[in-house]
Amino acid sequence: AGFYSLSFDRTIRYYDLNTNTNNVIKRLETPLKTFALSPDEKFMVGGSSNMQGQLVYLDMGNLEERVLYEDQGSRIHAVAISPDGSKIAFGDEIGIAHIWDIAENREVNALRGHTARINDIEFSRDGTMLATGSYDGSVQLYVMDKLDELPIVMKDHDTYVWDVSFSSDG
Repeated sequence: AGFYSLSFDRTIRYYDLNTNTNNVIKRLETPLKTFALSPDEKFMVGGSSNMQGQLVYLDMGNLEERVLYEDQGSRIHAVAISPDGSKIAFGDEIGIAHIWDIAENREVNALRGHTARINDIEFSRDGTMLATGSYDGSVQLYVMDKLDELPIVMKDHDTYVWDVSFSSDG
């Protein structure tokens, strides 16, 4: 049992709760602000904190790092991996929620609903929905098999939305 952490110094650490120890598993080439671990723990993805707008893939077996996506001038503030590990969702500085298909190794959707940076992005536990929270004060809910349709938009907050999370039955 354990967990991973990401630091400003570009290190990823693994904390082993059974032995009460931690180790640096990788010193990254790209400065990342956010990361997510795949459900099978075979890979990790992260969003860059620099203005390169990079989505970085880290193979947890050989610890090789590669850039999947880059958009100059737009930081990535949030990343999530679908429960089946087939899709990556990430939110950027200008309010676009991107969907990356792992098997196709390409962006398959760019959802342009927000008017400001996306602070958090989450898949539902069954992978059928995607929620985003933004500086624009809204939460947007997308149905994954109907991404060509408009999202459900909730503007119930008085200010920024920092985080979103699905309930266990959502």
